[in-house]
Amino acid sequence: MRRHGIFFRIMFASFVCLGWLLVALPFRPAFGQSLASSALDQARAQSHDRNTPRDQAQAWKWMQSSMKAAGISNPKLEDGVVTGEINGRTPFAIRLSLVNTMTTPEMTAIPFGQMYSVHWYEFPNLSTSPGTLIWSGHWTPVIEMHDAQRFLSALVYLVRTTQDDQDAKDNAWLEAFKPKAEAWRQMKVKPPMPEEAHEHQVLAEYAYKQKDIPKAMSEYAAALQIFPYWPDGQYDLATMTSEIGGRPGYRNAIFHMECFLALNPDSRDAEAASDSIIVWKDKMKNGNRSPSSVSIDQSGGGLK
Repeated sequence: MRRHGIFFRIMFASFVCLGWLLVALPFRPAFGQSLASSALDQARAQSHDRNTPRDQAQAWKWMQSSMKAAGISNPKLEDGVVTGEINGRTPFAIRLSLVNTMTTPEMTAIPFGQMYSVHWYEFPNLSTSPGTLIWSGHWTPVIEMHDAQRFLSALVYLVRTTQDDQDAKDNAWLEAFKPKAEAWRQMKVKPPMPEEAHEHQVLAEYAYKQKDIPKAMSEYAAALQIFPYWPDGQYDLATMTSEIGGRPGYRNAIFHMECFLALNPDSRDAEAASDSIIVWKDKMKNGNRSPSSVSIDQSGGGLK
């Protein structure tokens, strides 16, 4: 009888130790807490980093697996957009070129377990309506944590590669536009803005007065898509996107300000525009793209 008592005490102590181990494991430092890591972190990552995808194919494999674990069916990646379905009906999408900030896996206690979530914000709506994925339901939270970390790692990798590709496309378009802009400047009588573009201009300026900045930017972009030879539109859109910031914001700001300078290099605003590009490039290159709370001033200050 005494031996049985000792046996049950040993078994109880073992279960207690196992329970503490399972609780403690989720509190290991989460991978990907900062997209701009220190030199020491980078050196460690390069020497031995199993948490970073080695290429785009592996990143997508990780993302597919983690999305399915979070309840997203039919995941696809086409033209820089990740899509899927929630419960087989509700559309799910991540526009990689517009992702600006992400949060690290956040742990929340729930009855009989824990759940992990990751949030991301897309340009220009950086303060509202984050995209969210949640992992829960396994008998041990280690699985949820693993899925959340894999998703974040894959998302960081795919966002970076997609935005690098977009930078290359923008630069190629700009180089092709510069001789056209020079020819436009040489015209003694310049063609008027097409009526369709003018309609978007009216809507853009009205939305701006109403402080609906996302709507204003959308209408400015639509007008410039039709008629890129609108210097003030290029300048105004560059200013608005720079005020929101982040890599997508600064990338758009640089692109449109370069277009403005190609169209109007002798403008009284040309020097200030060139200086702004220098600042935005520095912010885009050296800025901390780590997950962070974002506050956006949409008051409209700074526009011409």
